[in-house]
Amino acid sequence: MLNKCSFIGNLGRDPEIRLTQSGSKVGNFTIACSEKWKDKQTGETKEKTEWVRIVVFSDGLCGVIERYLKKGSKVYIEGKMQTRKWQGNDGGRSSGRKPVQVLRKARRIWTTRFPSSVDPKRC
Repeated sequence: MLNKCSFIGNLGRDPEIRLTQSGSKVGNFTIACSEKWKDKQTGETKEKTEWVRIVVFSDGLCGVIERYLKKGSKVYIEGKMQTRKWQGNDGGRSSGRKPVQVLRKARRIWTTRFPSSVDPKRC
């Protein structure tokens, strides 16, 4: 089985970096992934944006996120996708759409803001 995903998009807000009880870093941010097309019937340009919530469990990549990513940064990220269950307001499991938490094991992150001396693959 293969569980791999990659996204290219722009950060919707500044990333948040938190520490777990054991002292490991966890990074959170959202990416807006947009696509544009021309409607065949009207000729009008259409656009659709999907928001993807990213969670990174890697001290090295969290360091890169802290130094180089900010709201509006264009970013490429790849890793393993994992969904999380969440409780609705009624205290039970909600039957609605589950928010997607991506990149349990992030493998690579790239942004146009890297200086030439940084190799993000080694983080």
